[in-house]
Amino acid sequence: MEFVTIKESTYVSDLAVLTSLLEANGVRCFLKDEFSSQVLNFMPMMSVKLQVAREDLPKVEKILREAEEGQNEE
Repeated sequence: MEFVTIKESTYVSDLAVLTSLLEANGVRCFLKDEFSSQVLNFMPMMSVKLQVAREDLPKVEKILREAEEGQNEE
């Protein structure tokens, strides 16, 4: 299974809501370099990558689009 990065951040907390949204919709995802960034937090260039399986990309794009549309309606 091949994984692709859909978002990066220097803070794990920036990716928490998106991770929860994807998992709630049945998408398996993980944070690459999550623990490295916590241990090496003095290195500002260290980023955490939210990754999903390549075959889940169409589903992920749909979830993100629907979430963005929901935010725009409020």
